[in-house]
Amino acid sequence: YWVGKLGSFTAAGRVLSLPKSTVSRQIASLEQRLATRLVERTTRRLALTEIGQRFLAHCERVMAEAEDA
Repeated sequence: YWVGKLGSFTAAGRVLSLPKSTVSRQIASLEQRLATRLVERTTRRLALTEIGQRFLAHCERVMAEAEDA
């Protein structure tokens, strides 16, 4: 959720109080479980794939529903 929302492993790590490497490994693990690429990584930037954008939208709905509960 945070990687997609903030567009950065570093920023997500700060929010989650985790090292950037841990956040990156967790995203890679999620991608492996889902058998799809959620994030396009380059040395300079990170971008969500189309599927990653849809997954983020779903996560945002889930988070909103959890907060409403």
